[in-house]
Amino acid sequence: HGYEHGKELYRKLKKFRGSLIIVHNLAAKKMFLDSKYVEEKNIKALGSLRMDNFIKKIEYQKNNKIKLNKQVVFFEFYINKEYISNDFELYRKYFETACLLAIQNPDIKVIYKPKSNFLSYSKRTIKAIFNKLGVDTNGIKNLDILPNANVHDLIFNSRVICAFNSTVLLESAIACNDVIIPYFNEFSNQAHSKGETKFLDHFDLFQIAKTQNELIKLIKQKVENPSKLSDAILHKRRNLFNDYVSSIEGSATEKYIEAISFCVNQSQKKL
Repeated sequence: HGYEHGKELYRKLKKFRGSLIIVHNLAAKKMFLDSKYVEEKNIKALGSLRMDNFIKKIEYQKNNKIKLNKQVVFFEFYINKEYISNDFELYRKYFETACLLAIQNPDIKVIYKPKSNFLSYSKRTIKAIFNKLGVDTNGIKNLDILPNANVHDLIFNSRVICAFNSTVLLESAIACNDVIIPYFNEFSNQAHSKGETKFLDHFDLFQIAKTQNELIKLIKQKVENPSKLSDAILHKRRNLFNDYVSSIEGSATEKYIEAISFCVNQSQKKL
């Protein structure tokens, strides 16, 4: 996985000789420290700049009680190239679920967001499922396929979010109550699935669908009756975001300015 790969990569390099490494999150900081590439005093986890506005908007929506349309977004996910290139059944079943949900529920807006970095494979999956269902690209009026859509806009405008194996899952978790993981049996029953599944130890913070029918049923329920999260669940979700994505405080910009200014001042003193 990314952590082990990164740790081994940096372990092989000569020790860091600069003033400061800035990373987005605590998980990245831990990886650098465990690799022995840098000392604790020379690395800071200051958050992701693009998350500052995201966190501010979450607070705005919460305080202003924004009413959402009946919209569901399916975020495509990544496991590894072997699965993608072999037309992995989970991808097909996932997109087919989005199509069936839209066909059966014309009052629900369904958005499918392919991952832009393997769009050619996504197109192949989409074409295969359209052929199977006997529909064309424009045949399902309430289904939009939006590879270039802004992820945060989709999160904010959706009542239910489906995501898996991506930090989009964690971003969704602090902005939307109903986040469903499509952990279908086609994948989860395989011997190596645990090793390929991110955030498995935190699945208790989400709703899990093991089959296509389960996912459709859960989405329909939650579109009509959104969940109310306990403070304990929300607190755990926010901690997870803080560890793996960015500071939950949403103050990365100020922290970056402060850290960079300090480094510049220190280097000028040495001149």
